[in-house]
Amino acid sequence: MHIELNLSLLRMISLSACLFLFNHDSSARQGDPQKPLASGWEEVTRFSRSIQSETAEIWGVGRQFRGVYPSDDLTSIFERKISFDKISINGDSFKWIFTGRYGGFTVVVKNDTITLLQRFYDSFGLHGERVPSSPAIPRYANAVWLQVSVPVSEAVRELGVSMSHDLQLELSLNGRRIARQECLIDVDRHQITFDGVRGEYGAAILKPTIKEVAVRVDRSKRFQTILGFGATTSVMAYGELSDEGKEKWWKLIREYNMLIHREYPIGQMLKPDLSNWDKKEDAVIHYYGDNYPNGEIVDFEYNKRIQDMGGIVVFEFWKLPAWMYKLVKDKDGKEKRIVDEERYAMTMLDYCRQAKAKTGKAPAILGIQNEVAQSADVWYAMTTSLRRKLDENGFGDVKIHMHNHTSLEGSIDALKKFKSRKEMWDAIDYSAANMYDYQNFFINPDSFDIRIAEWQKEVGGKTFMSTELCVNESRYQHLSYRIAFQMGQLYHKNLTKMDAICILYCWGLLNGPHASFDGTRSLFRVNRTDHSTPEPSSDQLRVYGAYSRHLLKGMQREEATSDDSDLLVSAFGKGNGRTMILMNRSARKMSVTFDASGFREAEVTDQFSANRKAALSGLVRGGKLQLEPGQIITLF
Repeated sequence: MHIELNLSLLRMISLSACLFLFNHDSSARQGDPQKPLASGWEEVTRFSRSIQSETAEIWGVGRQFRGVYPSDDLTSIFERKISFDKISINGDSFKWIFTGRYGGFTVVVKNDTITLLQRFYDSFGLHGERVPSSPAIPRYANAVWLQVSVPVSEAVRELGVSMSHDLQLELSLNGRRIARQECLIDVDRHQITFDGVRGEYGAAILKPTIKEVAVRVDRSKRFQTILGFGATTSVMAYGELSDEGKEKWWKLIREYNMLIHREYPIGQMLKPDLSNWDKKEDAVIHYYGDNYPNGEIVDFEYNKRIQDMGGIVVFEFWKLPAWMYKLVKDKDGKEKRIVDEERYAMTMLDYCRQAKAKTGKAPAILGIQNEVAQSADVWYAMTTSLRRKLDENGFGDVKIHMHNHTSLEGSIDALKKFKSRKEMWDAIDYSAANMYDYQNFFINPDSFDIRIAEWQKEVGGKTFMSTELCVNESRYQHLSYRIAFQMGQLYHKNLTKMDAICILYCWGLLNGPHASFDGTRSLFRVNRTDHSTPEPSSDQLRVYGAYSRHLLKGMQREEATSDDSDLLVSAFGKGNGRTMILMNRSARKMSVTFDASGFREAEVTDQFSANRKAALSGLVRGGKLQLEPGQIITLF
């Protein structure tokens, strides 16, 4: 009987009460205790337990067999199997337990059911509400998040668990999937514990063998030239840093090569006389939970620091001030409120003038309003008026990018409107898009490629800026490496399928009390427990850094191919400098054949390593690069 259950959106649900259970005797199945391993698998450890085995009285539990503790560390993506030569549960049960920093999952095997449950234990609040009359609480915080029980009517010969690159956790029985759940949790160890001493077991724990993969780079085939990486720093959060923290911040900006600052301007609080661009008291505070200062405001001093380091500033409005609108009558004589393109263009021009006066440089790029959609006619008026004002006033070198919608899907619609009039299309230098809709494809990342193909069909070769992305869906705001790895697949798609010249994360620095919020919306957060210094907000930084740290301005993308679709590879070069980024999203370790010429060093990124520098020779065996599941290696 094949039962498949996908409970990725359900919480605290057990189906054991509503499924008909098959009563059967899981009697001993005798076999060769050293039966041959299945092709493609190797043994991690072998164990046996029976009445003759050593047992111990476990405090609070009773007498048990000694547990099984495999020595292999689990990667964020993995497969493991238990292959049984002998199993007789005899009314007992055993648990296959997977644990990590924030939680884990457990497979519970009984005579007539197999249960798969996920749990979190990273917060005291998971104890539940404290009842004063019953002050006792469990030994450790623990709450079940997902749970499913499946009836079993056949002998258990093999159990399998897999954690894949699409956030799926799958449980199989005898080679057949019986349960599937969405799983955000990182686990790094596993063990087996036994309830009771009446059972009899002989089994081997298996992992996949190494996969041979080849990578080829054709340096004669070149694509986009990289502009750089960056984000939006909340300059209000930056102001919360201590002097030591600010000094550290600028070192991190250099280290992570985040030299594009996308300014979040004052917007709706800007006065008609344009006198308060950078008045901190006029910052519009954001809605981010129990708020700390994370508002919208210009900081010319911050911009100058970025520019002095060789970086650039990208500027655009989100919410426009009320005085930047005008009333017009439509064809039916009804009044409507639209953007006054002349006021808009003059305001952007004033920003350029003040920026040049206060920092020595105008912004490198201006955008036609972040995320707020206008009609094609209004966009035409805004774009052509802005281009004209810039050219007439000595700012002809300032580039313009098109409106960037919240999603790639919305940006495709905007793209069509910008192309609808040649003068408007010619007035912009860059196409642009934010990509929050990618989160809807976390459970099938490659299906997002259909939307990318539609974009590429419409864009017509206009240079592309990836202007804003991060994890802002509440259901995915978890600090795990698995979530960060999903974003890594998007960085790869941006560079290799959309020809992005830059990738700009939403926030570079936030200062909020909600760790999971800051941990997915921002790359860094203010650590108030360490003298208000910046710290990585989560594993998002290490994955972003795998791409940003050594992919330098002026490098050109080169054609790079892999003979395995689960090895994502991108290559870049400028003169004698080379960078190649390899991402293994399969559950198997890979042994990669590649041309090592031009590469001197490497950095390793995974759930155990944050851009860890390693000698290239230490990662190569027999001339082949060794790449663990879920690992990113940057060669440079």
